[in-house]
Amino acid sequence: MSTYEKGRRAEHYVKRLLRLMGAKLVIRSAGSRGPIDLVAFFPEQGEVWLVQVKKERKHLSKAERQVLEELQRALDAPYVLRVFIATKISGKYEFIPVG
Repeated sequence: MSTYEKGRRAEHYVKRLLRLMGAKLVIRSAGSRGPIDLVAFFPEQGEVWLVQVKKERKHLSKAERQVLEELQRALDAPYVLRVFIATKISGKYEFIPVG
């Protein structure tokens, strides 16, 4: 299985997980080479989550983390905007806040 296929599967898994967590809408940026893989809307909580999916925490470079932290600081919306990395830890995906 290619790296792209593994990443796509991970993104779809995390997308389903976000829906189970109560997200009303989850958008996947297919084939994205940018800092955000998924955008999840939680209207009841008034939150929008921007999520970068990584198989392992160590795969996030310092430069990637810096871009995500800058994004967290720069965006202003009527929602609370939260940026996360979804990474597999002990066989389960966990959402780690950025910034």
